Amino acid sequence: MKKAWRLLDTGLLPAGTNMALDAVLLEAINKRLSRNTLRFLRFFPCVLVGYNQNVYDEIDVEFCRSNGLAINRRLSGGGAILMDPGILGWELVASKDVIDGWGSIEETYRLLCEGCIKALDKLGIKAQFRPHNDIEINGKKISGAGGTELGSAFLFHGTILIDFRLDTMVKALRIPAVKLADKGIHSLRERLTWLSRELAQVPSLDEIKEAVVAGFQEMLGVSFQQEGLSADEQKELEHKLPWYNSDEWIYGHRKAGWQAMGTSSHKAPGGLIRVDLCLDRQRDIISGLLITGDFFAYPPRLIADLEATLKNCRLNALQKRVQAFFAGREYYLPGVTPDDFILAIKAATVSCLQGEDEK
Repeated sequence: MKKAWRLLDTGLLPAGTNMALDAVLLEAINKRLSRNTLRFLRFFPCVLVGYNQNVYDEIDVEFCRSNGLAINRRLSGGGAILMDPGILGWELVASKDVIDGWGSIEETYRLLCEGCIKALDKLGIKAQFRPHNDIEINGKKISGAGGTELGSAFLFHGTILIDFRLDTMVKALRIPAVKLADKGIHSLRERLTWLSRELAQVPSLDEIKEAVVAGFQEMLGVSFQQEGLSADEQKELEHKLPWYNSDEWIYGHRKAGWQAMGTSSHKAPGGLIRVDLCLDRQRDIISGLLITGDFFAYPPRLIADLEATLKNCRLNALQKRVQAFFAGREYYLPGVTPDDFILAIKAATVSCLQGEDEK
């Protein structure tokens, strides 16, 4: 008999509520208080930054405020994204033991994306996985995916673009030209697509959800039973909601607590690394730094720990300090190496020594 997972459809919600629910479900499943869940989620118009990003680096805040776009922060890494009712979000929140051989994040991404790929196939679209975390149709991205973990549980989420406001996205996000140029992209329209562009007749939202359920049922070998939040989950949601709507979570969580004197951007295969750095010139010591970007980092606190390790580090010890930090722990940084951080930090120190102001 197939194992039964919960199918949870939370409908159209504000960004903060969706983020709080992610935290509630991940914690509950880690504690074995809730069963494995496939959740459908949709958003009122908003922009979400990745866990490691700085809002003001990634988003045109004034444009968002003037155009009714809420701003919030995901629990997972990656880049800033536009979400609105024309996008269907899906996520798996489950115990790691549902994945044989858990440990290789890249292979796990490939496996978990297969459910969405099967769903698109059922809708008449041939899609494929593109490392590290995208699903594409003829080279155009239709779904991005990513995740995070907590103890024995993981959260893996993605989207299906049904209809998409590309012009709004371009105005809302500060899309780094270096990231686009690196892939030889002349137009965002050449690298993104959505169902209404690919199909002569777009299926109803219910039909799309049915395809996603069938795709993950096939991929996971489980059945799904429609079920709502438990009373305990609802209570915990009400408890967490103020935090996930707070300025501290949205703006301050990854915001520098100092006036950076130097800055740099370094493009690694796995994403853009930005470094804002304050340097004690008299002693050649890094007195503080902030590392942000659209890369994925596991565990989630990895970058914060690296920042703490490098505080008060002498410049001539930087390379050894970074290498020792990564050598002494388990981590996963798809497409990013310790040397990428060293290059980015060194470039920021050069900016400091040249007397450049914070960009």
